[in-house]
Amino acid sequence: METAPPPPRIEPATAADVPAIVARWADLLGAHRTLEPRLFRPAAHSEGTYAAFVRRLIDRREAVVLVARGPGEPVVGYLLGGPGQRSPTWAVRDIGMIFDLVVAPGERRAGIGRALVQAALARFRQQGLSHAQVNFAPDNPAAARFWPELGFAPLLVEAYLPLSEG
Repeated sequence: METAPPPPRIEPATAADVPAIVARWADLLGAHRTLEPRLFRPAAHSEGTYAAFVRRLIDRREAVVLVARGPGEPVVGYLLGGPGQRSPTWAVRDIGMIFDLVVAPGERRAGIGRALVQAALARFRQQGLSHAQVNFAPDNPAAARFWPELGFAPLLVEAYLPLSEG
């Protein structure tokens, strides 16, 4: 009788994980490009810029940069997040923000994304934050199912208008 592989381990990312995170990021770019090819067209320098962004987050104590490691230690998913601030006019100003969540295509629907989000929410609570925010595309059926299942409810709609044909 075959035994199932152990579930991926969720842990803080290190600088050594940056190349694997950037490789997984390509999955996110592909998904976004199908939603809106003009706004989600990466710049020529995007890979290096994203890698530098991830390194900076890893170095920030309050940032939340998590990886999911599968058998053999490959990074099969990651989450980037951290504290953010809303307008100073609001009573609840400091919130936890989830910037990116990516799980390798062959690993989806196995609870990895959920485990990454739950770990991030626990970190936000430890930081004394009372709310968490994520942006997702309602036209992405997987995201439109996933985030509400975790209790996230739409609050505002972000809308874009092309001002030129380029």
